Amino acid sequence: MKRMAILIASPTVNLSGFDPNPVQSATNSIEYWKYLLKTPRLGSWIDRTEIEYRSDWNKQSLKDFIRSLIDIDYIFLVYCGHGARFPKQCCTNPMSEDDLEDYILLNKGREKVRLEEIRAEIASVTDKATMLIEACRGNNWQMPDGATPITVPQDLINEQEDKSREEWMNQLRGCGSSGVVLIQSCSPGGETYANAQFTLFSKAIFDVVESAIFPMNIGDVYNRAYDKTVLYSYNLGEQKPTCYPDSDTVNYPFVLTDGYKIAAQFIPKES
Repeated sequence: MKRMAILIASPTVNLSGFDPNPVQSATNSIEYWKYLLKTPRLGSWIDRTEIEYRSDWNKQSLKDFIRSLIDIDYIFLVYCGHGARFPKQCCTNPMSEDDLEDYILLNKGREKVRLEEIRAEIASVTDKATMLIEACRGNNWQMPDGATPITVPQDLINEQEDKSREEWMNQLRGCGSSGVVLIQSCSPGGETYANAQFTLFSKAIFDVVESAIFPMNIGDVYNRAYDKTVLYSYNLGEQKPTCYPDSDTVNYPFVLTDGYKIAAQFIPKES
């Protein structure tokens, strides 16, 4: 099995209208992911051959790199850094749930990129992939062009959370039952937290995989990390990870050795 890990840290924001603090723990988390992937426990991935970690990813370089992976069987992408939900079109009034999309930041925080664009690029080259996105999904950031901050009513956030899993499933089926599994560190409208060392969802996964008896499927890792994330964020605020799986995928590897073939049962936690 040919595999590639794509690691992205985006601890800063350089967009007009944004001034959140740098998140050093995002970089720490990505660097620890790189360390763990190279250990026998997570499959002895080979640096530079099977692990691509850059500090200067931009939208085009990331897309070009993904498109170059036409002979890769499995892609494992991890993003730690700033993110948010923006409307599909600039709007200063509350909107329906269909108007919201998740974004991450690239190019040292200068570019906001639709998460769906990245997922679609991955789905175009492989039907086996895991995207682990550790970024806030808040709805009340100021638009980069200086427009009025947008606040989405909580009932629309809840409705979006209910519908998003079905929408992702339909999109995945539309591209040939692609096995691109999306795991996000918080629910729609939620925030991602960190301690002095790591972002909390990555820390939860680190604790799970370093203490677990393998093999474990993606559902096992996700569900156990979910419980730990809720516990770790207790004094900071409510953080509930989400998972958008393709139920048609079987024999699905996580970040394990080539010899593992795992029949994964994806059971997202209820918020």
